[in-house]
This record gives sequence, structure tokens and C-alpha cells, in this order.
Amino acid sequence: KGPLHRLRPPLRLISVFGIQAPLQARSSPDETRTCEQANGPLACRVMGDDPAERDHASVRLPPPLVGVLLVLLGYGLERALPLTAAPPVSSSVRWGVGGIIVATSVAVLGVWPFVLFKKSGQDPRPWTPTPELLIEGPYKVTRNPMYLMMVLVCVGVAVVLASAWVLLLSPLCGWIIYLTAVRYEEIYLERKFGDSYRRYKQQVRRWI
Repeated sequence: KGPLHRLRPPLRLISVFGIQAPLQARSSPDETRTCEQANGPLACRVMGDDPAERDHASVRLPPPLVGVLLVLLGYGLERALPLTAAPPVSSSVRWGVGGIIVATSVAVLGVWPFVLFKKSGQDPRPWTPTPELLIEGPYKVTRNPMYLMMVLVCVGVAVVLASAWVLLLSPLCGWIIYLTAVRYEEIYLERKFGDSYRRYKQQVRRWI
């Protein structure tokens, strides 16, 4: 594994579907001012203003939770305010097409990146340090394969359920993940890897 960094232990953890996300303590005003003078206010807000906490992206919300909540929301809306009278195709076709979308997305954009993380000795959770950039496999096509998988899984579930609401909410899944995770990761990686990450950003798109 890459270089180790001493991180201040989180005060507590929130666990959602087996995923634990740290909630860090707030720094004092003096610490914040010192960080802002050295790095700028945005960097301090995103990276955390304690030097011991800066080697990770400031991601608070577990990204898989976004997809789960939006699917549940879409399902509830479909039951309360259906947008279509009846499914246009049979259930077997819907399960077949939707199942292929989900299975392919999970295998190519979920399992494959996970294996690459483990081979490189890294932790795939976005609130942990990134010792090195991954630019092979699906990362040659998209900078965020696991997050793209979550959006496509929402699309697959929408097909299986014949839910127009879940389908309409699928792009929102990507947008919320960008707001709560991707943009913080990009700032962290650009700050840590500099020109190497900037060149990678120019070569590979954020989504696809």
C-alpha cells in the first residue's frame, strides 16, 4: 500500500447498509484561518482544516445511499402518482432487459474497479486516502465507474419495475453524487497529484 498517514480518529460513525462514513470534528476558528491563509477557503472547506485530516476527500454521504433512496422515492411516487397506465412490455422482457443492465453495470463498473482497488492496496471508500491514481481498466473510459454504475443500476431497476418515476430520477442520482462526492474527490486528487491528475482529466471524461 502507499504511504501511510496519521488521521485523527472520527468522533463517531454513521452506518448505512454496511457502509460507514466518518463525521469529523470541527476545527477551531484559529485553525480555519490558518488553513485559509495557506490554501484558500475552498480547499479548507473541502479537504478539512486540520493538517492530519487533509489526505482524503471530504465526502460525508455514502454514494450508494443516494441510489437506494432515489429508487425508493421513485417507487413510492409510482404507486401514488403513476405516469403510465400499464407497462408497455411483458414482465419477462422487463426483467431480462433490466437484469442485463444491472448485471453488466455491476460487473464492469463495480466489481472490476473494486478488484483494481484491492490489487493496488487501496480502499475504495471515498473518504479514505488515495495513495495513487487508478487509470487502467474502466478508468480509461470514465473517471467515476462506480458512480456511473449506480446511475445505470437505477435505470435497470426502472426497467424492471416499469417505473417512469425511477427512470426520471436516475439522472438526479448522478447529479447528487456529483454534488456530494465527485466534486470533492476531484479537488482532493488535483491538490494531491497536481499535473498528473489534470492530464488525466483532459484525457478521460467524468462520466462517459
